[in-house]
Amino acid sequence: IKKKIDGIVVYEESLNKNIYVKNPNIDKLKEIFENENIEKIGFKIAEDYVLLRELDIQMQNVGFDIEVAAYDVNPTNIKHKLDEIAMQYLEFDINEFIPDGQTSLFDTETKANEVGPYIYAIRKLYETLKAELEKNNTIKLFNEIEMPLVTVLGEMQFNGMLCDKTELITFGVVLKDRLQTLTKEIYELA
Repeated sequence: IKKKIDGIVVYEESLNKNIYVKNPNIDKLKEIFENENIEKIGFKIAEDYVLLRELDIQMQNVGFDIEVAAYDVNPTNIKHKLDEIAMQYLEFDINEFIPDGQTSLFDTETKANEVGPYIYAIRKLYETLKAELEKNNTIKLFNEIEMPLVTVLGEMQFNGMLCDKTELITFGVVLKDRLQTLTKEIYELA
């Protein structure tokens, strides 16, 4: 993943407050993300998982991914961006609260109050989607299959896969030849 961590936001439940840490050091990240007592709730956690693995941090207690939950609640929905999910379930337009020119949660110039709408949406979607999963009797599927799969897929992405480059090139040539043959046959039939 070609991203770097410019900052993180941690919601401190006891204070009911978002705490923004700009340019956190690796030790602090390790302390937070490897702590099994801190449930990790977020959006696209698999990306965060890989990003942290690249820093030699093994994320523990991956508890809830908004994107995965939204899919489980409604698998036919093709809208999986955070702003779309927030609009669908909360009628909350994140874009109304984002400063002009900010294109990402991780822009270098991002300040704590600018990430607030994202954090608010994630917190509220967590509550809403969790209730929907329970209502639809899919919470067990989510907790026992989907969320463990997030870390498995993250590990697979981090580790990559081994392949025989020569065999892959040879197979590519075979496919290309077959495509040319099929294309020729299609034109002849037309």
